[in-house]
This record gives sequence, structure tokens and C-alpha cells, in this order.
Amino acid sequence: MTATYMDDEGAPVRGRLLVRPNATYRADGASIMPRVRTYDVVHGQLDVELPASDSTALETPFTYTVREAFAGGQQFAISVPEAKSGTGPVEIHSLKVDDKNIIPISSVPARYGWTSPVN
Repeated sequence: MTATYMDDEGAPVRGRLLVRPNATYRADGASIMPRVRTYDVVHGQLDVELPASDSTALETPFTYTVREAFAGGQQFAISVPEAKSGTGPVEIHSLKVDDKNIIPISSVPARYGWTSPVN
């Protein structure tokens, strides 16, 4: 997945994205516990690889919560379809979904950095 982040003056944004699965999921008999992973936005560019959230290897599909940890950043849910695998980079905002299971920022422990965006 990719994204380009620029501020109001057209300068590249510096910050990070925090990504967390919205459920414990099982693949090939093993449970994968939700955990926040951070991905840096470098010179306004994001380039991330995430496992498909609807893979046939999963017992139940899931979504991810994404938090853009920089000034003006948003929080939203995405679904990463297996069908997009191997098709080249996909813009992260094109994967947004309406998900009632999104994890509110305030409910995640501060040590994960969800409540203190980088300016």
C-alpha cells in the first residue's frame, strides 16, 4: 500500500501510521493477536505491506484500524483484499471501509503512541 502526505503548504509530512487488526484472527491453525505496528512516513511517502484481511487461509476475515499519527491525521478502518495481491501498489485510502469494530484511539494504551501524534 502507498500514500503521499503533504501539509497545507505543499511540504512533505513527517510522521507515522499505526496499524492494528480489529480482531484476533486465525490462520493455518495459529492465533494472531491484535498488536499495533508502526510504519514511518518518509519524505511524505508511505510504502507498507500488510497481510490480506480476507485470505482463504483465514478462518474469519477482519479489518485493520489505521491511525495517521501526524498533525491533521485521521483514523479509519481498511480491508486488504487478497484479490489485490500481486497487482502492484494500492493507495491506502482506497481500501477504507465502514467498520463498527474500529478501535477508538482513546481505548488503546498510550504506550502504543495512538494518543500522541508526531508534529
